[in-house]
Amino acid sequence: MMIGLVNFPDFTSCAASSSWEPPISPKMTWWRAAVPLVVLLALALGAKYAAFTLPTIGFPLMFLICAATTVAIDPVRRPFGRWLEVVNQTVEQVFPLVATMVSVGVLVNILAATGVRGLIAISFVALPILGIYTTSLAVCPLAQGSLGFGSAVILGTPLIFVFNAVGANVTVVAAAFSMLFALGDCLPPSRIVGRTAIETVGYKGSYGSFLKATAVPWLAMGIVALGMLIFPGRVAFLVRY
Repeated sequence: MMIGLVNFPDFTSCAASSSWEPPISPKMTWWRAAVPLVVLLALALGAKYAAFTLPTIGFPLMFLICAATTVAIDPVRRPFGRWLEVVNQTVEQVFPLVATMVSVGVLVNILAATGVRGLIAISFVALPILGIYTTSLAVCPLAQGSLGFGSAVILGTPLIFVFNAVGANVTVVAAAFSMLFALGDCLPPSRIVGRTAIETVGYKGSYGSFLKATAVPWLAMGIVALGMLIFPGRVAFLVRY
């Protein structure tokens, strides 16, 4: 909300243009828009609560079923070539993200094979608790930005064992680290979330200006997560087993 209040898009020129058309068909009702989401939710809940009754299809096939549902209920009968164009554009948009995730996976496996993964984990986990408190706000986001979701494998699991050994509420600690690691999704070199965000909205500025605009909410989330990490007992009442 803070970032969105800075600039508002100007739609007046589009509205004044005689060739401007609304992006959504008037026949697109709310229930048509909700049907694919309802199908996805039903398939996901069915896989969880009727696992021994329904076949295991996995999320990729679930999304394909939802895509087919979207095509079936579309009020504008578009040709197959138009849908193929949408698929090609989507693949082109997410290809850098997929390539990054594959590269990070290769890197994590190399680190595991050479022993560097264990060295990094032990070096950080062997710090005293106070050292973990003071460095988590910097180390966790940087690890996420460098290793992507591999940072949870390298640092997350050992850290949970450390805080479990000192008697902290591991559910709260896991939630705190989830927030801390997630802060690195916008940091280079991986820029998993940041790259997708600027491509989706068509942001033309530098990536540094994007990070500068997100600094205040970034720090606010980091302080909240660090507070949960330092005082897990104060928010343990939120956890219900």
